[in-house]
Amino acid sequence: MDLPILYAWYKDIVFHVLTHMKVKNASNVFNEVYVQEIRQEKKG
Repeated sequence: MDLPILYAWYKDIVFHVLTHMKVKNASNVFNEVYVQEIRQEKKG
């Protein structure tokens, strides 16, 4: 049985970028914990 998975990679990139940006409006999705986790992963 094949189960197709639809994935919009461009949406993932947009949300990844937005989590790194603090804005002062309702679209703020900044997450300091997420940013720290990404930094730790990059360090190895």
